[in-house]
Amino acid sequence: TIWLDSSSGSGFKSLHPYRSGYFGAAVKLQPGYTAGVITSFYLSNNEEHPGNHDEIDIEFLGTIPGKPYTLQTNVYIRGSGDGNIIGREKKFHLWFDPTQDFHNYAIVWNPTEIIFLVDDVPIRRYQRKSDATLPLRPMWAYGS
Repeated sequence: TIWLDSSSGSGFKSLHPYRSGYFGAAVKLQPGYTAGVITSFYLSNNEEHPGNHDEIDIEFLGTIPGKPYTLQTNVYIRGSGDGNIIGREKKFHLWFDPTQDFHNYAIVWNPTEIIFLVDDVPIRRYQRKSDATLPLRPMWAYGS
């Protein structure tokens, strides 16, 4: 289902939640002035646990002409993105122009780690240190 609403703009959500897996999307970003726009593919259980949710994100932060897109990854556990305990955000500049063609962006999530991939190249590995540092509750896949 694809929707348009005031809280998310437009997007999609999986029909069922998952506890682990490979989640990917082929994305081609809009060229030109996109400052203030975030294009994202993520896993979340916010509707099930508002204010105390888990989330694993791949986000493209909007930009201005002549500046590269920034890819940002986030991991939130039970509403926290505290960088001292949980690997909140890491930013990357890609080795290609993501507006020129479709590229594959993916999250591998299992009980021991989260791996973020771009065209099957791992760009970030986030390992479980304890039950408090890795999302273990079921999440839905979203895109917006």
